[in-house]
Amino acid sequence: MSDYNSKKNEFKVAFSNLQEVVDKISELLHCPVTLEDETHRLITYSKHDIHTDPARLETIISRQVPFKVTQRLWKQGIIQKLNESNQPLRIKAIEDIGLGNRVAISIRQKDDVLGYIWVIEMENTIDQVGFDLLTVAAETLRMFLIKHRLQQRKETEGQQRFFWRLLNNSYQKREDIIEGFNKLQVKIPERFAIASFRFSTRITSRQEQQFITYLHANQDLEMVFYHIDQYDFTLLLSPKHPRITLQKLPDIIEDIVTSLSGKEKGAIQVIGGCSQLYTQIERIDKAYREALTVIDLKETYAGELTSTYGYWELGVFKYLDIMIERKAEDSIDCFPISFLTEYDEKNQTNLLETLEVFLNMDGNVNEASKELHVHPNTLNYRMKRIVELTGIKLKDPKLKLDLYLEFKIRRWMGK
Repeated sequence: MSDYNSKKNEFKVAFSNLQEVVDKISELLHCPVTLEDETHRLITYSKHDIHTDPARLETIISRQVPFKVTQRLWKQGIIQKLNESNQPLRIKAIEDIGLGNRVAISIRQKDDVLGYIWVIEMENTIDQVGFDLLTVAAETLRMFLIKHRLQQRKETEGQQRFFWRLLNNSYQKREDIIEGFNKLQVKIPERFAIASFRFSTRITSRQEQQFITYLHANQDLEMVFYHIDQYDFTLLLSPKHPRITLQKLPDIIEDIVTSLSGKEKGAIQVIGGCSQLYTQIERIDKAYREALTVIDLKETYAGELTSTYGYWELGVFKYLDIMIERKAEDSIDCFPISFLTEYDEKNQTNLLETLEVFLNMDGNVNEASKELHVHPNTLNYRMKRIVELTGIKLKDPKLKLDLYLEFKIRRWMGK
């Protein structure tokens, strides 16, 4: 009998738990072994390992793969390769993050990744027989992880139902909210924000997995609950450190959006926004409305709100809904805009767009001319003509603001 067949037969015994399987892999390969779930949280690891590396040691201590490790593995495309294959992958050491030479394999149920086996090559290098054994081991662990996933899914579904009710203000009393947290054995966060991320395509289980993986490893924010509604991923986030202030939240949200969005043509795009920080858990529904307001406005006003991620950063845009409601009741059109609309149609000019871009750029001639792809002198001529035709006073700040908002309201109303 070959060495491979002999070792393969050792996986045919009836294992009673995950630990026995992991210890058997370590015994046969003579290497330390770590088993993680699909979000890179530690499930178990082989016992009696004399040697290890800093990344594995930190994983065991914190029960989670360090953020710096998962972030680097994602950036180098290693996690993506693991997720797309059922074969072992050799990973060279990355010394600056404490990662030694490794061989890893994903444990899969069809296209769904259930977890990962990581083997550290400390004193032994895994050969082809070892690769083949890892493939057999992954299949042995698959059934264990399916049961593990089912249990986790039941817990997650219960949390998502509770979270959705919180978002929609289904609990009228603080006592009921506290009771719900206690039943789920989840600690009420001292400070929290609601963040929402809108995907350009319907969220798949793979994207859900990748998103949760990224957030679990985040060093600044704890994901307390999450909920998925087709295109929207909504989270209850709690800062892990006092240094995470309201001013730092947008940078974190932007970093998440950048990590999730693809740069290549046709890639999935993500819009993100967050509420203010709150301390009263009964204000979750208000925080949710703020986060939704950010992403709804960013969809309509992508140019103006490109670098806006926090509700408090919206400025006057926070009050657009009130102004739009008032505008719907008001039958009076804004004279300069209605006049220039008719003038452009009759004379084949472009004065209305010129005025809007000029206001968007806060009167900066150079920036506005670049946006319109015209010479600054051409822009100055157009602005002079607009003033002559409409009589608007561009040095009056209240009139400039009024015109600016009129343009935004018109866009929201599809005009």
